[in-house]
Amino acid sequence: MFIDCKVKNAYVYHDVFVKRNGIKIVEVLNMLAKSIIDEIIQPLKPADNCLQVLSWMEEYKVMHLPVVENGVYKGLLAEADIYALSEPDISVSGLPEKLTRDAVRAEDHFFNVLPHFSERQQTVVPVVDNNDEYVGSITQDSLLKAYGQLEGVGEPGAVVVIEINQADYVLSQIAQIAENNDIRLVSVHTMQHTNSVVMDLILKTNTEEVDSFLKTLERYDYHVKMAMTRKDPEMEKLDEHYQYIMTYLGI
Repeated sequence: MFIDCKVKNAYVYHDVFVKRNGIKIVEVLNMLAKSIIDEIIQPLKPADNCLQVLSWMEEYKVMHLPVVENGVYKGLLAEADIYALSEPDISVSGLPEKLTRDAVRAEDHFFNVLPHFSERQQTVVPVVDNNDEYVGSITQDSLLKAYGQLEGVGEPGAVVVIEINQADYVLSQIAQIAENNDIRLVSVHTMQHTNSVVMDLILKTNTEEVDSFLKTLERYDYHVKMAMTRKDPEMEKLDEHYQYIMTYLGI
């Protein structure tokens, strides 16, 4: 029989259950791109002089900066493109062909940000809304602060993502299902959906053999959005991103 946490003294029981079973709980409430913006970074204007832009890049310790006109994102300018100019004493508006459209949406999860750093070698990732209006920029520093919340993601095992209504979240039931399938939950990360009663649970297991676990979850009407092991290309990418972050930190 499952013990429902939604009973009297539910929060007390929840804490005891978590401590007794050694599960690490992390509330990932601010893991959307718009919530990990580095407020220090200021966008460029088309009228800005490229020599001044180089000075700002040096000040921010970045090699890219976004260009914004009337609040609309126009593109990302790279330091290398300025140095490649025979005469860099010109305005940014004279380099439209040098601007790339690399950006992420404000509602994207921070996992979607990682490839911009690890694969595209960007030092700044612009964030835009659905109308391409500029929201802000993510730097490696702000990304690292967010990534630090996801303890255990790079350890051996599988990652299972469940979408669930907040009112239906019963950790003891999920952990019991895992235990009945000879699986231990190493960590549980929670991420709230914006303006919604729905949340994502990111479960890290101690084993990659999770087929029976997934089938049991679905039998209990849990919506499994994703399940990744190291054999999966997406998990391999996740591991690569994790190793990139660890290398950057010098760990």
